[in-house]
Amino acid sequence: MLLFQVILMACGLLCIVQDRPSNPNITGDLNVEVNRYITLTCSSNSIQPLTTIQSSSPCLTHATEDGLESDRSVPVQINPLYGPDRLTITPEPLLNINGKLTVKKWETIGPFVCTADCNPPCNITWKIKTSDGFSAGRSMMGTFLKQAVQKNMLLFRCIAHRGKNTLKRGFQFDIKDIPQIPINFTGYSFTNRYINLTWISGFNGGYDQFFILYLNEGSTWTEERNLTDPGEGREVKFDHGPLTPGSEYWFRLQSCNKINCSSTSDDVRAVVEEDGAKLTDAIVVICILSTLFGITCLVVAVIVICKTRYGNKNQKDTHGDQTIQLEEKLMTEHYENVQGTGTCGDVTVQGDVRVQSSDVDCDHTTLERPDHETVYEELKSI
Repeated sequence: MLLFQVILMACGLLCIVQDRPSNPNITGDLNVEVNRYITLTCSSNSIQPLTTIQSSSPCLTHATEDGLESDRSVPVQINPLYGPDRLTITPEPLLNINGKLTVKKWETIGPFVCTADCNPPCNITWKIKTSDGFSAGRSMMGTFLKQAVQKNMLLFRCIAHRGKNTLKRGFQFDIKDIPQIPINFTGYSFTNRYINLTWISGFNGGYDQFFILYLNEGSTWTEERNLTDPGEGREVKFDHGPLTPGSEYWFRLQSCNKINCSSTSDDVRAVVEEDGAKLTDAIVVICILSTLFGITCLVVAVIVICKTRYGNKNQKDTHGDQTIQLEEKLMTEHYENVQGTGTCGDVTVQGDVRVQSSDVDCDHTTLERPDHETVYEELKSI
């Protein structure tokens, strides 16, 4: 009868077959996920399979009987499956205080080597995220190759795959750039000897930017003014002057930040209008004086007309009074003569008797007053 022993060795369990044993054989699936159990079978030609063992790699067995020992079994290697773990990017990108990788637009980054602790080895890929979504980065055998950073890039990422297991690590971009060229740079002249310049502020490149205004009065461009940026997409206005009326000026604009300056804008030409402020003031003064003069003339004319009419009326009233007095006198004399109480030349009329002291005769006939005739003096007293 055969005697069997199971001996615990450093590698795990060892099956020994006594009484002329043959070399034992270990079988089973040697590929196993970590933290899981593996089942192996130990057998010999002299006996049926004896037992199962739980072990780690490497493992071997041998058989003994009455002090006789078989050759050791062929070693087997257990293949633990694990990962991806501990994903590493070399060299390690240097991040800013916001945890982002600061780069300039069109700056070249890379190469970066991405490794992960995997068994079997993981499949390493690189992805770049832009404003349009994810796309494959240029890589080879897990290495991110050199490439230029574009404005719309948001991050780059290493991804390690092993079956359904995935591990990824990435870095966001903090893209810095030279500012964008100012947009819609235009200029036109006022009548007050100033030139109005306007433009739209573009992308500042990630840093605070400012504008440099250049002026060309002849053949030389000179830096005229530094102007603050109000923010991307906002309109900037600047009135330059006072300038010489009728003169031609050329302007050029550039955006700058601490990285560098943009290209210059298209040159803008403007001719200063003649100073219309004085002319306008003179016209206004002339209009005011003309208005005042017209009003004065009108007032004087009204006064003259009123005085003239008032004088004519007084004169007419005076002449009328004199005429009335004369008529009254004549009528009185005539009446007296008729009544025989008046005088006519050297003739004295008394009642019905006329005494003529000279040869001059009166031009009227003395009439007797009828009883019904009213004396003129009585009429006046009424």
